[in-house]
Amino acid sequence: MFYSAIVIAAFLAFYAYLFYKRRKDERLFLVQIRNGWGKEWARERDFNQIATYHSLKSQHTDLDKLDNRTWDDLNMNEIFAKIDHTVSPIGQQYLYHVLRTPKQSEPELLQRNRLFNLFATSPTERERLQRLFHCLNEREAFYLPHFFLKELAAASHWQRLTPILAIATVLCMLLVYFSALAIVPLLLLTSINTVSHFYYHQKIQMNLASLRSLKMMIGVGNALSEIKNEHIGKHLTDLRHPLSRLRKLERWLRSVVFDHSNLDELSKTFLQIVNIVTLFEVSAFVLSLEIIRQRQDDLHEVFTAIGYLEVTIAIASFRAGFATISEPQFTAPHKTLSVENIYHPLLTNPVANSLSINGQGMLVTGSNMSGKTTFIRTMGVNAVLAQTIYTTFAQSYQAPFLKVRCAIGRADNLLEGKSYYLAEVEATRKLVKAAERNDQCLFILDELLRGTNTIERIAAGKAVLEHLNQKNHLVLATTHDNDLGELLNAQFECYHFQESVADDELSFDYKLRSGITTTRNAIALLAISGYPKAVIQSALEAASLIEGKGR
Repeated sequence: MFYSAIVIAAFLAFYAYLFYKRRKDERLFLVQIRNGWGKEWARERDFNQIATYHSLKSQHTDLDKLDNRTWDDLNMNEIFAKIDHTVSPIGQQYLYHVLRTPKQSEPELLQRNRLFNLFATSPTERERLQRLFHCLNEREAFYLPHFFLKELAAASHWQRLTPILAIATVLCMLLVYFSALAIVPLLLLTSINTVSHFYYHQKIQMNLASLRSLKMMIGVGNALSEIKNEHIGKHLTDLRHPLSRLRKLERWLRSVVFDHSNLDELSKTFLQIVNIVTLFEVSAFVLSLEIIRQRQDDLHEVFTAIGYLEVTIAIASFRAGFATISEPQFTAPHKTLSVENIYHPLLTNPVANSLSINGQGMLVTGSNMSGKTTFIRTMGVNAVLAQTIYTTFAQSYQAPFLKVRCAIGRADNLLEGKSYYLAEVEATRKLVKAAERNDQCLFILDELLRGTNTIERIAAGKAVLEHLNQKNHLVLATTHDNDLGELLNAQFECYHFQESVADDELSFDYKLRSGITTTRNAIALLAISGYPKAVIQSALEAASLIEGKGR
């Protein structure tokens, strides 16, 4: 009796500790999300895993998405990190998908925006959801899209035998108590099971670990389906039907998937031995796949509902960190664009600029480091964010729905053996092809076809920009070649950034001005950097001679 009381007391103490630990973790998480509201969340991000859902969905669906070159040229991984206030891998993967697939119409964006505004003013509701989503914050959850966006291979004949081997092993263990002869088949079966375990476990290790996340995801879906808040509920897909079809899978996962995180090392070792000897995990996985294969669409619906809500909360938090943002105003598909005091969200102390385009392209000139490339990136980033998270970093943004395409400078590709110029020719060709389609595009080009001689660069640049500027396409391009601005004067409006040199220091105000630049700083930079006066003088004389021949 005494020992029984000790055992019962030990169990009660253990569960009391688990309860205390869970409540403590919840309080710490609540403090974390409250202190992090409106602030950037610093954490490690594996973009290969974050991109999993979008990559797999792209293979199955013809998505209207940002191409890889545009994503990279606009530094969208850094933009993602700035926006990423999600609490689970599902939220991260869905946010990445949202940013990679700009919308071409307003209804869904307005629906998202209503939730952004709701969560911005409803801390109780958003924190309740964030605590719910936090239970999915496991690395294995990154693998969830593989369950419903990939064709799951049917179990092989040998894999189908694993449940039979597991049952036979357990029966032999029981028979040993009645007959020592049962040891022989038991040893044979455990040998077969051990080899099978290590062979299959290596192949399906990630899938096995992700089954627990799959179980948790269905549980979160059940909790979402019971939300009574009418403002949140009306924006949710009706999960009752897919969840009702997932009941069998949920019951099965509850019976075969266990949480080992709170066990001590001795208990984990014991369970591992049992798994090896009985093939329990492998058998459970084989049987789980048979059920999952029949319910992939339902799992996808639950994943999407969770991701959608988590992303809207994250964006509401992201928006709260900026003093000046605006909601975009989308116009009819004409060759017009107007922004007031637009700036780049990654800059700590950005300089805002205004711009109005009406019927012409835009050519930006200016010297090195003056702000040309940053400005055209600013325009591209804001166009993408307007059509994904219904947010622009400007006092006002008016533009049609656009397909953003970029070709911003790169270095030589040594691994592929391509020169800078050849790489730019290939990238620009894709933009030229895109210009021939009916979709209205925003083309962003930095130092077009840089990497070849001046005459051919200007001639080819003129031809390409004229081609891109056809129809209603909007073209924003930078150049060091003032002659290009003069050749395109009828089709492009010229702007420039400038610098000033005083007391051997170069300074920039990063303000956009009309017209072609009249200043250069390449030789001035040599002087400021301490080059010999003879070198500077020689450079100035050579520049004057070249300009004289040009005239």
